[in-house]
Amino acid sequence: MEQTSWKRLLVAKAFLLYLTASVFKVRVAGTLEDVCATCHVNATCDDKMDGSGGKVCTCMYGFLGNGITQCQDKNECQAGGGKICGDHTVCHNTYGSFYCTCLRGYSPSNNLVIFIPNDGTQCKDIDECKVQGICGEGGWCTNVQGDFSCRCQAGYKVQNGSQPFHPHRDTAFCKAIDCGQPPSVTYATQLSGTGTRYGSVAKFGCLEGFFQKSGNNTAICGEKGVWESLSLVCEEIDCGDPPTLPHSVMTWNKASKVGTKVSYRCSAGFYSVGDGNISVCNTRGQWDKASMQCEEINCGPPAVFPNTDLLWDRTAVLGSVVHYACKHGFYLEGGRNHSTCTSAREWERTTVTCREINCGPPAVFPNTDLLWDRTAVLGSVVHYACKHGFYLEGGRNHSTCTSAREWERTTVTCREVDCGEPPALPHTERVWSGSGRIGTVVHYQCNTGFYNAGGDGPSVCTANGHWDVASLQCQEINCGPPAVFPNTDLLWDRTAVLGSVVHYACKHGFYLEGGRNHSTCTSAREWERTTVTCRARCGPPPRYPAGKWRGRTAAQPEAWRCIAAREGTGGGGGGACPSVRTRECGSRPHWSAEKSGLRSASWCCSMRSA
Repeated sequence: MEQTSWKRLLVAKAFLLYLTASVFKVRVAGTLEDVCATCHVNATCDDKMDGSGGKVCTCMYGFLGNGITQCQDKNECQAGGGKICGDHTVCHNTYGSFYCTCLRGYSPSNNLVIFIPNDGTQCKDIDECKVQGICGEGGWCTNVQGDFSCRCQAGYKVQNGSQPFHPHRDTAFCKAIDCGQPPSVTYATQLSGTGTRYGSVAKFGCLEGFFQKSGNNTAICGEKGVWESLSLVCEEIDCGDPPTLPHSVMTWNKASKVGTKVSYRCSAGFYSVGDGNISVCNTRGQWDKASMQCEEINCGPPAVFPNTDLLWDRTAVLGSVVHYACKHGFYLEGGRNHSTCTSAREWERTTVTCREINCGPPAVFPNTDLLWDRTAVLGSVVHYACKHGFYLEGGRNHSTCTSAREWERTTVTCREVDCGEPPALPHTERVWSGSGRIGTVVHYQCNTGFYNAGGDGPSVCTANGHWDVASLQCQEINCGPPAVFPNTDLLWDRTAVLGSVVHYACKHGFYLEGGRNHSTCTSAREWERTTVTCRARCGPPPRYPAGKWRGRTAAQPEAWRCIAAREGTGGGGGGACPSVRTRECGSRPHWSAEKSGLRSASWCCSMRSA
């Protein structure tokens, strides 16, 4: 029966392992860290059912919650209202699952200790009366639905209760009416007997040297469990008190008649050397001599086991105890840790196995590196360091191997470094990927209309969660005052920033002979290079008789020379060209003339620029 229970227990454990394994799934990190990385340890990351391509955290079978911060065990036994397993069953909730067993008095149809609902298993009544001896000796079994009861057969009597009774729930049992050993009669001995149970008969006779003085020599075991009818009286010879032996104890009925025996046994802590521990009162009225001798027990030195220390008072007498303690760094794997010196003059047999403490591999936490010498013995320490790009948000960053053969419980939470949005610099714009992870670089460049006045532009997200300080300084572009050209006016809004434009206009009486009439302030902080030439306006030269004009000279491009006819270059008589010099014209340019001998000339006088 015990072997069957043991086998059923093994089957139950195996089935529980199967159920536990069936409700857990390995969580594999996907590419959508913003969703899947937040899933609870008892949740899976699944595709959304709406076809959006997104992900959603769903608690695994046997758990209830939002899938992210909570996935608690679902108690199916409460949800099922007690009927989830069927009739005559008991529901047992487990972490993430449950299983069923039959009530006492019922057996599962699949012959397994535990089962799950809907697999066809039913709990049927067990006919306990088919089990031989289920009611015990002298019991009569009566089977009922889901149970059974017992009554005592003839010749037996119920003990510790009343009939009917249940041997598993009640303390009652059937006990054969037994009168025990027949009573002793002084100076008499039992000659015969048929047993000690109800109806047995024992006959007595006086011992040798005794005689029956009176009474009945037959005893009968009655229904009340006592011997009846015996009344024999024998008279006997008296030997007096038996002798004593050193370090011994007598077992004696205090009688001293012929045939009385006294038994000697060594006192506690001593053992018998030699035979003869019985002394008998003989017909001569004397006790036979006992030859037994008692010596003190000594068990010698106790056994020594590897990796143990002895806790011992150095005595080896009866009852001395030695305790075995595993040395530091070792634990008791098996055996009993103490031994006692016994009356057999030997230490109790014991085996002590001390194994070195090994905590196995330490726990691994996400985004951490183990700083560890690869040992897992008592006192070994593992340190947890967050991986590059992560920082320690909470928990203790180390764990020690303890005498309980476990690493100290610790929790380490490493969060990814996020520098957030980089700081803004005056008059700059940021060129940036939008990420705040470690190593991300943001470049600063001056806004349009500003230039780099010094400092560095890039800033990097560092391991401390902050951006490097960028020293870029941007100042507004200023081209200064524009160039000034003779005989021109500036048409200008007095600004010299990027894109500012100055227009040049020739003064009254002058015209633009060459160059560009405007200049723009550039990103080089200079006005565009330009040349503006304004010339005076004199109109057509005057006419003179017998003279003609020759074109402008290189030295005075505005002058025309009058050539007299007598020089043979054209025209009529001589002396027709006036002699003139260039002069200041006053308020406007005009032609003027002077005579100078036979040759005359007219010059365009020019206005002096203000």
